[in-house]
Amino acid sequence: FSREIIAKLSPVNLAEVLDNVVELASPHAEAKQIAIEIDGPRPLRVDVDRNLIEQSILNLLMNAIEAMHGPGAVRVTYFAPPTASEAKQFHL
Repeated sequence: FSREIIAKLSPVNLAEVLDNVVELASPHAEAKQIAIEIDGPRPLRVDVDRNLIEQSILNLLMNAIEAMHGPGAVRVTYFAPPTASEAKQFHL
């Protein structure tokens, strides 16, 4: 069974969230000789639940590191939707 998750949206700088996630994942990546590369606009303000997005990105990053064998790099690229768009989203 799963519990209901209630997101608490607030304005967040996604670049800062990614910096925090990279800091958490770096020891594991370095032990496997894997570099973590981040590419995207700084700052990028988005309305998200900071804890949920941080945990989600950390899970994706750790899965990517675990899936790699030997030295290499994991690249995280993020961007906002086009300015003409009314979409309330970002791409990761």
